[in-house]
Amino acid sequence: MPGISGPNHNAFLAFARGRTIAWAVLPFLALGGCFHRTPGDRIVGHLGRQPITIRDLQYTAEFMGLTDFTNGEPSKWPEVERNLVLRETVQDLLLEREARKRHIAVDPRDVESFSSLNFPELSDVNPIPDKPGGPDLKTLIRKRLLIEKTVKALFPVRKISQSEIRNYYLSHPKRFQKKEEAIVDHIVVARENEANTIHDALTKGASFKTVARLQSLGTEARDGGRMKPYARGTFPPPFDSVFSLKPGQISDVLSSPYGYHVFRLEQILPGGSVPLEDARKNILRTLRHKQEQKSLDNWLSAKLRIHVFRPEKKYEGIFHLPIGYNGKNPSPQTSDPNMEKPQNTR
Repeated sequence: MPGISGPNHNAFLAFARGRTIAWAVLPFLALGGCFHRTPGDRIVGHLGRQPITIRDLQYTAEFMGLTDFTNGEPSKWPEVERNLVLRETVQDLLLEREARKRHIAVDPRDVESFSSLNFPELSDVNPIPDKPGGPDLKTLIRKRLLIEKTVKALFPVRKISQSEIRNYYLSHPKRFQKKEEAIVDHIVVARENEANTIHDALTKGASFKTVARLQSLGTEARDGGRMKPYARGTFPPPFDSVFSLKPGQISDVLSSPYGYHVFRLEQILPGGSVPLEDARKNILRTLRHKQEQKSLDNWLSAKLRIHVFRPEKKYEGIFHLPIGYNGKNPSPQTSDPNMEKPQNTR
């Protein structure tokens, strides 16, 4: 949540939700299931000889932002979320195997660079907030970068032509409509009386930038309270109140779960169509990921015909892989004859 300083678990989960190109057009793949083992951790099934446990699935669910749906006994989880989490866990496991096979590794300097660039305030979080014993942030970044490198090695992307970019732009006009955005200066404090004092000072001519730097708790305080442009609905309701202000006008003191806010509207940026030149990079990224997704789907379909997922007896009929890659699940009869049948380890 922009405007709130300190380690932020929601920001961490937002990073983790960029799990796979199957979910959205994002520049990275999964963080992946962590495949942790703890005493008494119940096995739900095997991928070949590899056991997959409830804790593996719960880690994956956490990084997908699905923890609200995946607490307690898996048979109680909603079916769609349950099997989607299984698919993501299996997918990450297979990609990690491929990375080992190809001797793909991540340079520690790349981990440090990614951490510093994307999470300057979270880089020292260890372990994940509210998850004692969980993997630290840099371990997760390393996994994310490893899987990204593996996918790039598996599926080199062909060159996208300018005509393809233009055709995509013309075929998806609604995607290139920019909403009206506000440029705002913002101060947030913890106590209402403090916010009222600040508001009085601002209305009497105090410098908004100076007060923001000295007293605001927001991360944008170092920039004098200036936020990046945002559209209606991006943040909680108090942030939308600025759209009714005039340029230069200061808002009343407004409250939210994050504290007490004072805003100053700099200007409203009008909405409209995004020019093709401005959209070109995003379109190129989208088309590349479409290529990667198709290749990844085909690869996973082939892998899962060899390494078949077999649920434990207790979970038969509860867990199955929602493959969808070629319209049907792999048949156990197509599994590798050299693959040892797992023993029931419950």
